[in-house]
Amino acid sequence: MNEVVASETVVTASDPAPALRCPNCQTPLLGAHCYVCGQPKKGFIRPIRGILADFFDTVFDLDSRLLRTLPSLYLKPGFLSLEYFAGRRVRYVTPLRLYFFITVIAFLAMSTVSTVKVAGGANGIQIDFAETPATPAQIDADEQAALAGLESGRPFMPDLAYQSARGDIQAQFAEQRLAQAAAVRAAAATRAAPALAPPPVAAKPPPPVRTEDPNDPNPLHLRFAEGKDWHPEHNPLRFAWLGSAGNAWLNQQVGLIVRNTQAAKNDPQRLVTQLLSKAPQVLLVVLPLFALLLKVILVFRRRLYMEHLIVALHSHSFLALSGLLLVAVSQGQTLLAEGFWHSVCGIGYVLIWLWIPVYLLIAQKRIYRQGWVMAVLSYGLIGIGYGVLLAFGVVFNVLLSLATL
Repeated sequence: MNEVVASETVVTASDPAPALRCPNCQTPLLGAHCYVCGQPKKGFIRPIRGILADFFDTVFDLDSRLLRTLPSLYLKPGFLSLEYFAGRRVRYVTPLRLYFFITVIAFLAMSTVSTVKVAGGANGIQIDFAETPATPAQIDADEQAALAGLESGRPFMPDLAYQSARGDIQAQFAEQRLAQAAAVRAAAATRAAPALAPPPVAAKPPPPVRTEDPNDPNPLHLRFAEGKDWHPEHNPLRFAWLGSAGNAWLNQQVGLIVRNTQAAKNDPQRLVTQLLSKAPQVLLVVLPLFALLLKVILVFRRRLYMEHLIVALHSHSFLALSGLLLVAVSQGQTLLAEGFWHSVCGIGYVLIWLWIPVYLLIAQKRIYRQGWVMAVLSYGLIGIGYGVLLAFGVVFNVLLSLATL
């Protein structure tokens, strides 16, 4: 009897006070959250200074995780995926959140700096990226500065990369010299034109005026089958397995694409912005397919599908971060028209492009523990498969952007 009482006394002594129980399920609390129902110990019914302190603690904790994640993502191929597989996850940003964070910022930056100049003409839209050629002295000075900057970075570059970058620089300035010479000849011909009698020009009949019916639902003369133009009523696109509602929706989307394609001819910048805004969503569709491709090609590595999906998320996050860096370096090179830092930006642009395939190969080799021969072979197969997926993704992005323009 005494033993029972002693046992009951011990339980009562160790039992937590009512204030230390979860208010929701009355389970004893052992931390900041209830381990049964998950309700946090702290609620919003408390002084405002405590809520603000928790808010700033959460913000700064996210910043610290982001600062740990981004350098590891860009400079350590495969490191984040291996850390995630090893269970060390809380110190880094989660793969899906990291992907959304970087891709949205990257494509937003691309849409901000991308511009399209449109000039009307007989052949429709003309994309004009031409700039006023510099003087020969300026071209020579810019070339020498670019080559000098390249020479300063030569000790840190492979010989093949150095030769390729040097050839690109020389070809770029050669094109500038040709453009400058052509501009000089055109200016001289313009000045001499009034003194010369214009040659007789044979009269040509005016081209036939092409009129389009504003009510025509298919001014592009789009055809799918039977050699006839698509029409939403007289010759619609039909699939028996879609049913009447599905076919009606499909033909409605085709009509939107046709109409918006006409509108994009007048405002191509709007289409470019829409393409870049839809790109993260399209890539999110490509991601699980890419993970499935990894699962098929690397089947002997015996990895779970979710592991391949984590690798796909980290790989695409790296590509988005590289794109963001390319935009930043390109804009820096544009703002710094000449000088040492202009050359540094040019070298950085080349190095970022070279780092992308090298990074992906090293990451694949480390994550899947392959030898160099098998890593290169499977890397080539994955590259071909991903190229096909990306081509379908681009087509899907164009159609989606046109349908929602």
